[in-house]
Amino acid sequence: PEAIGGMLPAHLDGLATLPRVPSASGPVHIPGVELAVRIAAAAALAAAVMLGASLLGPRLSGVLLAFPITGSVLPVFTRALYGADATARLLAGFLSGLFAFAVFHFAIAVMLEPLGTAAAYPLAVVAALAATGVVMRVRRTAWLRRERREGRMPQ
Repeated sequence: PEAIGGMLPAHLDGLATLPRVPSASGPVHIPGVELAVRIAAAAALAAAVMLGASLLGPRLSGVLLAFPITGSVLPVFTRALYGADATARLLAGFLSGLFAFAVFHFAIAVMLEPLGTAAAYPLAVVAALAATGVVMRVRRTAWLRRERREGRMPQ
């Protein structure tokens, strides 16, 4: 519980400062070779973390196993192949989704024992969906404030 309390303000601040980039015009075709290389890079990172798990301990290796794969492999490929705007959109989506991911797992940690599996998981899904709504609201509000401050939108 203390960790989520410390993470929440920093995460919301990060969401509020994300740049707004133009939307992509449509889906991007990702060649099969690129997917294979992404999978190999992710597998190599996962293997390195698993091999070092006895030194890192279960908590740190669990965190490192999830974050580096999504947080480092995807942006590298996206930046190299599709540019800065695509990478900014990817990271904005990643950061937004990470918030709901954290809320879901926090809810499970708090509710699983007192409520049981049948109640805790649906409630955690509801909490994650609510967190997604909060994230969307924070991002939109921050964008509107920035647009008004920079004179691109009427007060």
